[in-house]
Amino acid sequence: MMESNLGSSFSWQTFNYTSVNNLSPDTGVWIVVRWVGPSTSAGVAYQSGDVADHFAAYAESSNSGSTWTQTNDAAFAHALYGTYTVPVTTSTAQIRATTLRVRLNLSSDAGAVLETSTRLMTEPVLVVNP
Repeated sequence: MMESNLGSSFSWQTFNYTSVNNLSPDTGVWIVVRWVGPSTSAGVAYQSGDVADHFAAYAESSNSGSTWTQTNDAAFAHALYGTYTVPVTTSTAQIRATTLRVRLNLSSDAGAVLETSTRLMTEPVLVVNP
């Protein structure tokens, strides 16, 4: 985005990337903002001090990206959204529910319970912490 397309005050800008693939949620992503001209152009909002997200980082370069200096307690103001897809293989074990059991405590008396169970006909696959 060219600086001439920006307003006179800070505002959120949206950039869509459709060709970014195979990024793991366990690894980081750097967002690089640079200007084309020979001098500083647009300002970039970032927080310095008391950064809530300890995985966020802020770094600056004064030599066109040859080297970077990271600030430990600063973060670029950002919101990053994406989709994480897990491949399913035929060897993946599935847990199926076969029986439904219900136990009700009818009072504070531990012996006063109503308990029943039934076999499930469809045996649905259980999803535990996907």
